[in-house]
Amino acid sequence: MSATVRVSTPLMVAVLLCACLSAQADPKVWAGTCFPARVWEYQGGTTWQAISPDFVGAVLCLEEYEGDLYAGTISCTADWFEGRVYRHDGEGQWTLVGAGLDEMVCDLAVYHGQLYAGTVAQGFRLYRYEGGASWTRVVDYQSWTGVRALWVGTDDYLYLGDILEDNIARFDGANLCDPAWLAGSCIWDFSEYGQGIYAAAWLGRLHRTTDGRNWGLVLDYREWDLWELEQFQGYLHLGYDDGQLWRMDGTESVAPLWSAPNSIIAMLADGRDRLYMGTGFEATWGGYGDLSGIIYAYDGTGNPEAISGVLGGGVQCLHHPHTFPDIRCEHWAYTEVEECCAAEIVGGYPDGHYQPRYPVSRDQMAVFIARALAGGESNVPPAPDDATFPDVPSTHWAHRHIEYACAEGVVQGYGDGNYHPEIDLTRDQMAVFIARAMCGGEDNVPDPPCDSPPFPDVDCEFWARRHVQYLREEGITGGYPDGRYHPEYVCTRDQMAVFISRAFVDTM
Repeated sequence: MSATVRVSTPLMVAVLLCACLSAQADPKVWAGTCFPARVWEYQGGTTWQAISPDFVGAVLCLEEYEGDLYAGTISCTADWFEGRVYRHDGEGQWTLVGAGLDEMVCDLAVYHGQLYAGTVAQGFRLYRYEGGASWTRVVDYQSWTGVRALWVGTDDYLYLGDILEDNIARFDGANLCDPAWLAGSCIWDFSEYGQGIYAAAWLGRLHRTTDGRNWGLVLDYREWDLWELEQFQGYLHLGYDDGQLWRMDGTESVAPLWSAPNSIIAMLADGRDRLYMGTGFEATWGGYGDLSGIIYAYDGTGNPEAISGVLGGGVQCLHHPHTFPDIRCEHWAYTEVEECCAAEIVGGYPDGHYQPRYPVSRDQMAVFIARALAGGESNVPPAPDDATFPDVPSTHWAHRHIEYACAEGVVQGYGDGNYHPEIDLTRDQMAVFIARAMCGGEDNVPDPPCDSPPFPDVDCEFWARRHVQYLREEGITGGYPDGRYHPEYVCTRDQMAVFISRAFVDTM
């Protein structure tokens, strides 16, 4: 797959902004297994290649950090078990960068540009990687047992789930926040879906929060553990230790889809058209599933198909590259953000995050539009010597982009002659900018008869009606689930990427 922009200028793909990954024809998928404790790389078809030695025990988690792949393990020693972290240095070479991290490293996550490890058996502990082989313990909550699951939420918190009870807390980079005891035993996984964050738990319980503090029960006890959650094709998919694959829709109605011959202990959506499932023996609780780890792929139709032979005793984790730690493949705007990144239209913040819920200001939107029109950052032309707007001098970081967008008839100033780059953009203003950019200026935006309003809250007399109507007719926007457009809402960075991608980027 490649990304091309609808302009005559040739596109220079992702050389300045980021190493965007969704444009790869065959994105990598990695798997971690137990017995042997190895990392495998998908080669296509039903072929997987071992890229690590046997770490003796189980590879429980995989994460990328600063361009390298890291593996968290439970490794068998002469005395007992030890939590370790290894770094892949290429060509089958791995370096031990974390030893003695309690008894097992159950999960790894990149949060605020730093790598964290959640561990088990010496208390509820979280470690931060300092480089080399150095780790700093940043959470040590002895009232709980150990960190089984980590999740970077779009609310800018790191979520932690306990291995022994339904305990959940958040970490803000300095402190453990909002500890919640929900009864039951073990939080296995987290995922975001719709407006909530969901937590999978022991014996099939499913919890949900919309504010990160107060959790409600969505599904109560059933016979089997709910081990995995993954958003795929507009549904939240649930993997159980009896091999059942269920899916849940936006009304939180659930239905069974398929039954694997073994426990589903890992799931991964690739952000496109495949949901991967790892099956077999679950290593952290030591007793569920048969010792036959196989990986299946599901395209949303029919039954999943096996895409591997037996890869050890159980497939504990699956991972594939993603550009931003807060835009994983289950995020609703994942594909569009990755496409815009590949097209040199968007980039991340200095901490490596995309910050999808941040508002888009007028200077930022001009930058995105200018890059889309020019065919990437490197093709935005130099600005003229004289500034058009007094509040956007040549020293302003977005001066070149605002001048170009103005010259193309996309942006205008306010009545006072200023551009006001700092003002957050609302959804009606966003529609105006994008419609002008698509049509080549304000005068070229169609103004057909308004037989019926495009949305109930965008009537025929609304100031941006024809721009919103044009975007709807072009398939750029469909509005909110309530049928309204909500022009007054501030545009967020994930919404912006979706609009820009639909308007300017073709996925081939």
